[in-house]
Amino acid sequence: MQRVIAKGGDKVRFENGYLFLNGKRVNEPYLWKDQSTYSGIFYSQDKFIKSCEEITVPMNHLFVLGDNRLFSFDSTDFGTLSESEILGYLPKDYQTILSKHWLKNNKMNILKEEDTNKLLTYINQIRQQKGRLNLTKSNDLNIIVNNYLKSAIENNDLSNTPKNPATQKVLQEVLSKNPISVTLIEGIYDLDTYKRYLYFDTKDKNTQEINMDASKFAFSTYKTEISGCIKSGTIVATFK
Repeated sequence: MQRVIAKGGDKVRFENGYLFLNGKRVNEPYLWKDQSTYSGIFYSQDKFIKSCEEITVPMNHLFVLGDNRLFSFDSTDFGTLSESEILGYLPKDYQTILSKHWLKNNKMNILKEEDTNKLLTYINQIRQQKGRLNLTKSNDLNIIVNNYLKSAIENNDLSNTPKNPATQKVLQEVLSKNPISVTLIEGIYDLDTYKRYLYFDTKDKNTQEINMDASKFAFSTYKTEISGCIKSGTIVATFK
């Protein structure tokens, strides 16, 4: 089930988590936070549309998005849908009921600088419960992963196998440090979102961040403006 955002002839683009339709930013009161629509999130990094790129929806087609923008599988992944593929539409009144329920259960706060330390503290609390040593922050590793994040954002190349030579080079430097996990995503989020969507909040599962072999932790965010368009991203990594 998806929300129809644009129809044939409309122009769609994303900038720093905001949706733009025909050159104007869209007010989306049905989302928990307006700034939550990114073109490259968690599932497929090779998206149909990238940040700051504009597409025109073909005639007799629709561009659709889910309200859970961080995880929705929608037109950012598979592209536009032919109107002939649509099986049905929800009545507007029922849409309103679903939106109110979604908003009620998804109130979050904006990320603060000190939240990075809170995030590491939270991870270590889980590690202690499992009898594992605490992760420690590494300034040297933080610099390396931040260089990778900056290159990926500036070159609009968030793929696990980047095509840009500069991004490939800094990724190889990260890999040379024997990482256990490297999570690169578009956007800067609040603390609760990192805990929920990066799987720190799974005490019964052996996630990469809780991995017994991990001993060092690197976390960085980056925001920049390129050709008048704002881009941002986050990287979380653990190392032996």
